[in-house]
Amino acid sequence: MHTTKTEKVRRSPLITTVIALFTLVCASAPIINYTFRIGYVFIDNEVFPGFAQLLFYLMIINALYSIYFLYRCAAGKPKKTALNVLFVLSCLFGALFALVNYVSSTIAKTGVMLQTLQDMLPYLAALLGVPLILLVLPKLKARKMISAVLCIVFMLAMLLPVFVSFPLRFSFASEPVVLDVGSDYYSVVFSTNADSHGFVSYKAPDGSEKTAYSNDEGVRRIGRIHAVLIPREELENNSYTIHATRVPHVTAYQNRQALGKTIDGKTYHFKGERNIAEPRVISVSDWHWRMKELENAVSSFEQPDLVFLMGDYADFYANDEEVIAYVLKGAAAVTKSEIPAIFVRGNHEVRGNFDMSDLWRKLGLPGYYYQVERGEYMFTVLDCAESASYDWEHDGFYDMLPYLSTQLAWLESLPENGKYNITLIHDSNFNTEEFGLRGRFEEALNENNTKFVVSGHSHALRVYQNEGKSYSVIEDGGYGRINGPKNILDIFHIGTYTYKCAEIRFEGENVIVTGKDHQGSIVDDFSFKK
Repeated sequence: MHTTKTEKVRRSPLITTVIALFTLVCASAPIINYTFRIGYVFIDNEVFPGFAQLLFYLMIINALYSIYFLYRCAAGKPKKTALNVLFVLSCLFGALFALVNYVSSTIAKTGVMLQTLQDMLPYLAALLGVPLILLVLPKLKARKMISAVLCIVFMLAMLLPVFVSFPLRFSFASEPVVLDVGSDYYSVVFSTNADSHGFVSYKAPDGSEKTAYSNDEGVRRIGRIHAVLIPREELENNSYTIHATRVPHVTAYQNRQALGKTIDGKTYHFKGERNIAEPRVISVSDWHWRMKELENAVSSFEQPDLVFLMGDYADFYANDEEVIAYVLKGAAAVTKSEIPAIFVRGNHEVRGNFDMSDLWRKLGLPGYYYQVERGEYMFTVLDCAESASYDWEHDGFYDMLPYLSTQLAWLESLPENGKYNITLIHDSNFNTEEFGLRGRFEEALNENNTKFVVSGHSHALRVYQNEGKSYSVIEDGGYGRINGPKNILDIFHIGTYTYKCAEIRFEGENVIVTGKDHQGSIVDDFSFKK
């Protein structure tokens, strides 16, 4: 018996459910693909310009077709072999790029992608909801119940970003880290889980109670990351307490109606001393999201007098949450909120889905290159920025030469200071060979009487004499593979990995460098004349 056009085709509940599930996958694929598009950077910039955009449009067409097919099923339309085959191909297309997106997430970091996906939920709800309500819902039985469920689902999807942005419980998101920013100031940096203005209370040497606020040019800063500048002489060997007042919204004329709950953090005792003749320093870099390994490696050393934060704390940054999770929490874990640290920007801190160029301001730094004087030592912090050889990743967005030239002019203008000079830079090669500035940077360090350079970037732990120059170079380690595949499987992080960091001790006429891994084992031991 042949089926006429007026007769409805009944499919089994199992088949209908499977079709509905695959339709859900295909319909959500455009937003998911857009969220994970960082995995296509090389293809989009070097192989096929516009690939990610074309793929996005194809997935929208694929999504609309899958919803149309579900509509035909719900309406009991006659079966057509060509449409069935096309639907199967549509499902395979969606599933294939779901796998590709998973692979790209292992490169980029799944948590970052999920955060971006969360931000896109309202658009995903609209993309799924409108066609379903207009086409499919009228053809289904029990429409009232299904309509109610759909309304609840879509409302929750729309409201979820609001609840995430305005958490019910206002709290601190990270312990503080105290950065020595030079110019006789420390920057106490901490964060909260919602927009607020932060402040620090402490007792001044004269016994008076003091409060210092995070501010920009006299206006209290509102955000999640707070940097409070406190004079060195007031914080040295002193206790401090962090606080924050929530700011749910901002009006043109600030008033107390815009302020919410004030929370008080723990009290910490800061042990910073500038005049230690033989300081013990821990230098850490290149942990690239691997917080557990970082903490394990550092915990095997005695408590230091100073910490060097040498860059590449994550692969890239999508928002302030990433800065909090990997820069601030990592720094607080190393310093225990009691030891001063000096911050260096790595080349990966140049990379971000939002404006990472403003990170120095958020941390209370004078910039990305500056000097810190501690007793008989002068630390010159330089910024290697990003190499032009990575331009395929950034597609011409970077213009480093003017910035590096300005930094070089500053370095060449530094006066003789009579101190023991140490330079901190993420990449000891200065990322300047392609700009033709490396020789001038190295000559400026010679002229500045630099004794040695501390760097990261290479993910190797070694000490060597820079050929033809008066200074040595200490590379402090990082996260790297011991063994495993060096092929396409690398993206799944298959193999055995380790994290290394370095302790630098000044003992008499010698500088002693000891490297340990995340299991607490000594992996290298070097020394050279101070």
